[in-house]
Amino acid sequence: MKTFNKILMGLVILTGIFSLASCDKIESLADVHFDTNLIADLNVAVSGESKKSTVTESYYFNESVSVDPKDDPDIEEYFDKLKGYKVNDVTGTIKSVTGGPVTITNATLRISSGDIYASWDIPEFVVEKGASLTLGNDEGQWDDLQKVLNEKKVFTVSVEGHADKGGVVFLLSVDMAVTVTANPLK
Repeated sequence: MKTFNKILMGLVILTGIFSLASCDKIESLADVHFDTNLIADLNVAVSGESKKSTVTESYYFNESVSVDPKDDPDIEEYFDKLKGYKVNDVTGTIKSVTGGPVTITNATLRISSGDIYASWDIPEFVVEKGASLTLGNDEGQWDDLQKVLNEKKVFTVSVEGHADKGGVVFLLSVDMAVTVTANPLK
């Protein structure tokens, strides 16, 4: 009888383990995946005041914008059921330039939520309509961006740096291509 009870208890435990694993598998079958783009348009004004160093003149700029992921209708529909984001690509494109041409001599682009952020150093870059920057994952920035997005909050995109000419305004559009995973059963 003791052997029968041991076998029965083992079967009950195995059944419990398999049923828990099955629930997770069944729930993951209901996952919804979709691709979308989160866009941040930064209207950057390069100061007309220069700072002279011994070698060159430098003109400062600093701009930021808030992005609410719920502005995307698909994300808004599943927002309470979001499981996470996967970053596929991040690019910056110059949409317009007034007063150019201008060259960014150095800059930093940052995407942040509270103390969590992804940051890219932008090397010398000629600002002209249609010019594009690839914001890669060389230092794990996409992983950091996923952490920012997984905060499920409004986040900030900012750019700060110096240019070789002042009095210029340009529109920098930052495009974050992501795959969103949500689960209606969550």
